[in-house]
Amino acid sequence: KVKEVLDMLKRAITHHKPCLIIIATETPSLCERLITYFQKQLEQDAHCEMLNLTPEDTEFLHTLIQRENQIPKEKPSVYLVTGIERTPETLNHSNLYRNLIESYALRIIVWTDEATYKFLPFEAPDFFSYRTDSIFFNDEQLVQTKIAETRSTPTKAAQDIAYYLQLLKQKKKEPKTMAAIQAALANAYY
Repeated sequence: KVKEVLDMLKRAITHHKPCLIIIATETPSLCERLITYFQKQLEQDAHCEMLNLTPEDTEFLHTLIQRENQIPKEKPSVYLVTGIERTPETLNHSNLYRNLIESYALRIIVWTDEATYKFLPFEAPDFFSYRTDSIFFNDEQLVQTKIAETRSTPTKAAQDIAYYLQLLKQKKKEPKTMAAIQAALANAYY
């Protein structure tokens, strides 16, 4: 999915089109890693400008337009915006002035947490509907840790394996059933 987002942004840059992508991450550390990755991947094509919103930043789209007018036009800009969850007034402003994104062909990635991501369609429905794409990223390291903590006990796994092996012998002539059993067997081994 990261590659799709990068390709979408690069197309918007190449064709001077607006682009609003909302990305939510499960953890702040994942957000930081993804922002760094995006900056590195886009550095050849665009100037990445960070904007960390504070409660005083109630009109962030106007702030982006001011920055857009001040930045030398050597490369197009991509704005990486964080902190929208700390600025409720920003959502109202974004909802009202979302058309500025198209008028100024702004390319924006709004980075947020999961709660705000789920809340955006209700708090700023017009802004949210204007997006080019929206994505939620799980923190794979966190997922792997959770999986490691919830593995079955060896005796339970051994019982499951024995059961699925016996079931495979019984269902030899049913390919669809065998595929499901093999998948369950693989999970039991894991």
